[in-house]
Amino acid sequence: MKKDELFEVALTREERTFLLRHLEGMLGALNYVVGADPDNLQARRDRELFTSMKLKLEVQLPRHL
Repeated sequence: MKKDELFEVALTREERTFLLRHLEGMLGALNYVVGADPDNLQARRDRELFTSMKLKLEVQLPRHL
């Protein structure tokens, strides 16, 4: 599989809600790490990746739930 190859996974509403909740928690932790050490490139890349995943999940699951 190529690095940028797109794939889809069918998730239930409960699974998407679970993932979104935990992605938000991980983003909070990564924001703390990046704030404490702005030169931590791995944390910055991870934060970008988690933000991207969170946004994609939010498209599928409205925020008001």
